[in-house]
Amino acid sequence: MSCPRLSRSGLRVGGLVVGLALALGLLAAGPVGAATAVRHDDTVYTFGAATFGGSTQGRAPATPPVAIATETGSTGYWIVTRAGRGYGVDAANFGSINRTRPASAPIVGIAGTVTGRGYWLASSDGRVYEFGDAKWAGDLRAQALAAPVVDIVGRPGGGYWMVSADGGVFAFGGAGYFGSMGGRFLDAPIVAMAATPSGKGYWLAGADGAVYAFGDAPFRGSLSAVRIGVPIVGIARSRTGGGYWLVGARGGVWTFG
Repeated sequence: MSCPRLSRSGLRVGGLVVGLALALGLLAAGPVGAATAVRHDDTVYTFGAATFGGSTQGRAPATPPVAIATETGSTGYWIVTRAGRGYGVDAANFGSINRTRPASAPIVGIAGTVTGRGYWLASSDGRVYEFGDAKWAGDLRAQALAAPVVDIVGRPGGGYWMVSADGGVFAFGGAGYFGSMGGRFLDAPIVAMAATPSGKGYWLAGADGAVYAFGDAPFRGSLSAVRIGVPIVGIARSRTGGGYWLVGARGGVWTFG
């Protein structure tokens, strides 16, 4: 376990410590040794080989960003706000939630297609909104959920998963179901999900740093036995799938595998 580049105490710039409060975005897996994170005020941080292309700062989003996803085959990424406004940064923008297509609940996640030419947005009530070449494969609008949806993850080759705060996993399209934490005791709610490169497994991350591995996803450790003092808000796998990162609400990054 390590904390490269960024620490929970802040980022040192010009001798001053700048607090990284409320890093609400997810880490998005990029090239080998690369990751990108977004903060609630839309500050974007890049690590390793990831390229900083900018953020939506200066465009004054009406609601804060909640998630980030990288564009396949490029250094670009998308940022989505709670209201469903999508921003492409060095990436094509394929659309947003708007007055003619309103969201039924706050947007909680974004997942890009394998081609990089589209994405899905998920709302907390389990609805899915598709843009570009993303194919709608179903959602949870007809189901009564025990807990809100917190993330959406695309499957390599098509389809997607959604995960709810109680650990329930819902598979659509070509995505397979490999297990969940639904109906099982959790010390803290699930906050994020990441899929393996094969699409035959996934990890769930809890706010307390617990990691749950399913299918061909290897378990490389977690923070459940460590007092980190801040909630975990995201998980991202390495390019090979042999490890993963966890990111905390104050910018701390922990590596496993």
